Amino acid sequence: MKLTNIIGKEYKPIKRKRFFEDKKPSSTYPILVEKYQLWFKECSETQKRNVEKLGKYHIGTMVNEKYDIAKKILEDITSQCTPEDISQLSETNVPFDYCEQFTESGLFFSALINMHYNLHKDDSTQILYNVNFEKHHQVLYGIDGPTLSGIGYYLNGATINIQGNVGDFLGYHMSSGKIIVIGNANDAVGAYMSGGLIHIIGDGKDYVGFQMNEGEIIIEKNVGEHLGQKMFGGKIMINGDSKRYIGQYMKGGEMYIEGTLKKKGFTHGAQKGTIFHKGKKVFYDGKNIFLERKK
Repeated sequence: MKLTNIIGKEYKPIKRKRFFEDKKPSSTYPILVEKYQLWFKECSETQKRNVEKLGKYHIGTMVNEKYDIAKKILEDITSQCTPEDISQLSETNVPFDYCEQFTESGLFFSALINMHYNLHKDDSTQILYNVNFEKHHQVLYGIDGPTLSGIGYYLNGATINIQGNVGDFLGYHMSSGKIIVIGNANDAVGAYMSGGLIHIIGDGKDYVGFQMNEGEIIIEKNVGEHLGQKMFGGKIMINGDSKRYIGQYMKGGEMYIEGTLKKKGFTHGAQKGTIFHKGKKVFYDGKNIFLERKK
């Protein structure tokens, strides 16, 4: 079966490649580093206050707050930054040095990219944002993996090329634009997305496409559990295997899986939507052909 993307063109896998060229950052780059350090300091202080007030289990509710802090800090410098400044910051140890205390450094990049794109989106030339997280990899909480989460948060039209692995919430709440990852991604890829494209040349983990409404997610290799849980619309294409609990409580959209499917929890509670396995329809509008075939 020939897979097509959301605009009807035939889907073709992207070969691994490097996005980066030798381009020098602007004179604004040192100020940008200072802004990142200031953002980290303010986020750390805010997080400490919230933990004292609400308890450590409320740290995850601070994502919007950290993103807004970044926007406020970057407001007076965004117009002076260049895409090369953003690339240079991603390739240094600056974000990595601060990861042990919280992992959402991608939120800073997201705020910077979204604000810069909004200022320059009417320019005649297309702007590409290239970030390199290859060195941002360490053992954290006993897990050896990427530590920069939140990249592509509320993306609204920009194109981000990412070299290396990324953490959780890639493309969280994105409405338009494109994210290409030459590497793997952690949990919740494309959660709550309402448009755009996420293309991962590697693996994804759990909760890919959680409650997505529109848009397209392509993952070249394997994914974890809870694929497409509670999705309302859009399209997910997996060229590898998927683990348990596929399509739980699904209410719309389409999924295409070329590798193995797991029976446990398959489309549990799903009402609508369509799932194809190796080109054959195995679930549509509440009818579970896959489980009937397994009996």
